[in-house]
Amino acid sequence: MLPSVRRLVATLGLVTGLVASPLALAPASAATTTHRVGTFNMCGYGSTGGCGGTTAQRVEWMAQQFVSDRLAVLTLNEVCSPVPDALRARLAQLGVTVHTVFQQTFPAKHGRCGGAASGNALVSRSSLWSVRRVTFTAQVPNAVELRGVLCARTALGGPTEVCTAHLLPGAKKAALRQRQIAETLSAATAPGRPVVLAGDINDVPSATMLDPLYQPRYGAGSRGSFVEPSSTRSGAPCRCGPATRGTAKIDYVFGSAATFSPGAAATRDSPWSDHNLLWADLIRG
Repeated sequence: MLPSVRRLVATLGLVTGLVASPLALAPASAATTTHRVGTFNMCGYGSTGGCGGTTAQRVEWMAQQFVSDRLAVLTLNEVCSPVPDALRARLAQLGVTVHTVFQQTFPAKHGRCGGAASGNALVSRSSLWSVRRVTFTAQVPNAVELRGVLCARTALGGPTEVCTAHLLPGAKKAALRQRQIAETLSAATAPGRPVVLAGDINDVPSATMLDPLYQPRYGAGSRGSFVEPSSTRSGAPCRCGPATRGTAKIDYVFGSAATFSPGAAATRDSPWSDHNLLWADLIRG
């Protein structure tokens, strides 16, 4: 082949590569990384909560989803205290190393979880440090279960604060839930790092009390600083998304809009919970 022809073929190959891979058009400084975060209310109370299945069955299901969906982080609500360790051990058997932290919200002495405590947990492929367990000041009077938010620092393309919370349910507890949302935001953003906030908020996307979460691009009174991948319709931001419990969406994965862009999202129906697992891609860069 003549030198001029070789140059022409090489040039065509470069152009074809650029067309096939839009990211290649971006300068090296604009490289992006995608981080898949899952959230799941595992109904860890078992038969007490009407969800059926054994702890081993729920751990196995979560482990298989963690691997098959290639999760970087999984946040858990209503999780029995032995489960994070059991999940870490099972994932190790599957060749995946994870780190876990737990926050008690329901004490063991009241008999849920087969006599174990229950609460919130974080499961991450990257190390978790600077762990903070914040108990809400907004609680049902004389409540046994003291809800809160669990946060830890991890690496998701850079230092990131990952938090999960399980807020109070029901219309009669709306005022308390609104205060819990404010306390969750305060706890999550206090360190001044990019934030991933996930969990069972127990309210639908259109609820006014979620206005402080959604970035203004989502409309309907949104005034927050977060994007939420599952909240899109025909590619446009909206306060919407697939149901995570029954016919309602009440579980969320948010990321700081200043750091993350929303990517793909999906739900997984679990045979052992009254919630679906929700995963969402947060794109950093």
